[in-house]
Amino acid sequence: MDNPLNTSMMTEQTVVLSTELHDKHLALGAKMVTFAGYHMPLQYQGLRVEHHAVRQSIGVFDVSHMGEFWVKGPDALAFLQSVVSNDVAKLTSGKIQYACLPNDKGGIVDDLLVYCESESLYMLVVNASNMAKDMAWLEGHTGGFDATISDASLETSLLAVQGPKTIEALQSLTEVDLADMTYYTYAWGRFAGVDEVLISATGYTGSGGFELYIPKVRPHKFGMPSWRQVSRMGLNLLDLLRVTRFAWRWGFVSTAMTLMKAHHRWRQALDGSPNSPKLSPTRRHCWQKKPGVSAAVW
Repeated sequence: MDNPLNTSMMTEQTVVLSTELHDKHLALGAKMVTFAGYHMPLQYQGLRVEHHAVRQSIGVFDVSHMGEFWVKGPDALAFLQSVVSNDVAKLTSGKIQYACLPNDKGGIVDDLLVYCESESLYMLVVNASNMAKDMAWLEGHTGGFDATISDASLETSLLAVQGPKTIEALQSLTEVDLADMTYYTYAWGRFAGVDEVLISATGYTGSGGFELYIPKVRPHKFGMPSWRQVSRMGLNLLDLLRVTRFAWRWGFVSTAMTLMKAHHRWRQALDGSPNSPKLSPTRRHCWQKKPGVSAAVW
């Protein structure tokens, strides 16, 4: 997750976008900030109150500024194997994987989540401030692969509902068995009367919870939120929650840092052995301790 207070991550676009719940945020008194091209809620009641709510009960974040790319085609798997750090071949339908996009010197372009629908269809979730850069990097490496990349970011809203009481609050709103979902899995289902919602379990708050990927014209139908026991959260809290879970966000690392020099969570995005003959050149560079093709491997 990006840092909403880091102005160096602002996009160059002059038009500031709004999420589908923007008017709700304003009406409910959120402190707003322009970040990654969007007008987003920074906080509602303050960090202390919001932190306790997520740790002890439940809170919901509007993170609709995040990017969602779909990779489709007969060579979708082969393409992803050539550009991401983890072993996408280990995924099966309904499974999710944490990974990074390494550059050709072993540095980090971005971190991301890979959602597997099938070997010919995947969704990538990328950081909001890196969407244009990530898309350019991916499209620049599709040569020789029968795979296409489409950007669904503007058609997708994303709510992250986090906290120990999430299942209690949400289960009556969907036929998907939330208690049966394990970490880093997802399912499609109807949620609060809205069809085709992707429900996933990848939250890094350490308090449990789910993410709701919603067709963008529909999130207002179940509000921000209309669920009585759910508190509203701002982006500022996400940084605090991530720090307390020792999960570095984008911004603490850079293209000049390799995965082997990054925090242990980032190393989870690295699969294989530096000596494995199966590693693509891109993934082999990830094992370098210093950026640069000639750098020594770990």
